[in-house]
Amino acid sequence: MVQRRIDLLAIEQNAWVLASHDDRCVVVCTKTELDWGMRHDQISVWAPSKIVLDAVDGPPTHMVDMPALVEWFAKEMQAAQVVFVGAVPTGELGTAREAQVDQALL
Repeated sequence: MVQRRIDLLAIEQNAWVLASHDDRCVVVCTKTELDWGMRHDQISVWAPSKIVLDAVDGPPTHMVDMPALVEWFAKEMQAAQVVFVGAVPTGELGTAREAQVDQALL
């Protein structure tokens, strides 16, 4: 359980770093914040700890890699599709897509 929390914190740290590169990005921690952001055309970066740890039927405890968490969360949010940018294995909802990242944002 300790390693899972450390892994989640590492993902959150990366969310904050990503958001720091563009003032339009906002780190969100709850479904309510994400829902509000989507309704108001906000660029949201998901910090998963709160949602994952508070979930009654959360992802399996071994599920700490980001693609697996995204797939789990997409199912929770009843997403029709998840699109990964980069070479990420696809799951039930996922579609892998190769893309060039705009270096100006990094």
